[in-house]
Amino acid sequence: MRGRWVRLVVLLVALGLLVPLAFVQNSIDEDRFLYGLGEPLPYWRISQLGVQGVTGAIIGAVMGGFRGVAADMLWLKCDEYFHSGQWFKLLPIAQTIVMLDPHFIDVWTVTGWHMAYNMYHEAESRGDWEGQVSWFNRGVNWLVRGFAENPDSSDLVYNIGWTLFDRMDRYPEAVQWLTKTLRTEAPPQQTGRFIAHAYEWTPDTERALEWYYRVLRMNPQDNTAIGATITLKLRYAHAWRLMEEGKLDQAYKEVYEWLKGGNPDQVYRIGWHLVATIAERQGKYDLALKWWERDANQEALDELARRRIFDLRQKLGLPPWQRKWPGLKASPLIQE
Repeated sequence: MRGRWVRLVVLLVALGLLVPLAFVQNSIDEDRFLYGLGEPLPYWRISQLGVQGVTGAIIGAVMGGFRGVAADMLWLKCDEYFHSGQWFKLLPIAQTIVMLDPHFIDVWTVTGWHMAYNMYHEAESRGDWEGQVSWFNRGVNWLVRGFAENPDSSDLVYNIGWTLFDRMDRYPEAVQWLTKTLRTEAPPQQTGRFIAHAYEWTPDTERALEWYYRVLRMNPQDNTAIGATITLKLRYAHAWRLMEEGKLDQAYKEVYEWLKGGNPDQVYRIGWHLVATIAERQGKYDLALKWWERDANQEALDELARRRIFDLRQKLGLPPWQRKWPGLKASPLIQE
């Protein structure tokens, strides 16, 4: 019983010390705001949010000027929600944390990942395509906000590029962000390779080769770059140049002949992208649609193919596409 009274007295003393600190902090906040030195401490905004997990101890820490401590305490709550699968409860807490500490990089990267992946898959499980796109966009926008606050962060700029590349196959935008990553102090080693992959699948064979050569200059033993360079040069580089020169019929025939000689049950994503792109440039939209659909039926995560199918079906006045189950035996080679 005596121990409880001692703890109560200590708590009252601590709270008594926080009250004058709060008045001092308010005065500092006003001066900082008036002289353009930064925003006031947002403890009153945080209390108005009514976020679950924001306890009196956290508000007290903010009032006492211990914003970093409060952010760390909230991050522990985020971790709890993450491991229990309660991802949606994590979001308002993450928003509160970045109000307290906008330079808390892990909050930006992990929360952006939850939106673009976990929330995306939750919408996908309900067959909600618009929800998928919405969560993807929210995740990327969150990461972009974080990068605006932390323009020297290689983690944030890389995560933006990677999410655009990996989640929705938005290759031109991914290349822009991944290229920015290389200008930071500590870019991930695989960045150049992913830029090459993005060009490979756009498709832009010439630039893909340029980037693979850059990767090999940095690391001559990079087996992925070695293999990709050989494949592009042997299978697609000449057809790509023909397409760029406007010799579309020759380009199409060259890729088609190669695909005809390949294994019909194997995935040739680069070749399908290229032959479909050539068909679109020829104005043969129905033929291009067949190639994109073949690709998407065997590559369930190819979102570029999915977007091209949507656009071409609209152009041709066709009903929405119904994906076949991936992993089935490949359909016969497409004929014109």
